[in-house]
Amino acid sequence: MVLVGLGLGLSNPVFNVISLNAVPRRLVSSATSALQFIRQIGATLGLAVARCNLRSELQEQPDLAMTPAQQARAQDMFGDTLFNPQKLFDLVPPRLASAPPRTSCSCSAF
Repeated sequence: MVLVGLGLGLSNPVFNVISLNAVPRRLVSSATSALQFIRQIGATLGLAVARCNLRSELQEQPDLAMTPAQQARAQDMFGDTLFNPQKLFDLVPPRLASAPPRTSCSCSAF
């Protein structure tokens, strides 16, 4: 994984130059934005697939994630909160949940 990360990190600038040299000068800004967009979509999808794989592995073999003592301690501390998203929302204090959303910004750019 580290080698793949290092290889991609070192090759990204080269891919940038190659792709920008392949388009006319007037389209370089559009090509740059398209390249970054495609990279972001690829990273998002790659992370989603990696997370699904990890989750399925940990569900099939939960002993890889935690020792039995750690599992028992987590069960005592959280119950089934970790597996029920609604219980996570129930942990939010009522005052915080009923607060109106902030719509104005107090900072100024100029």
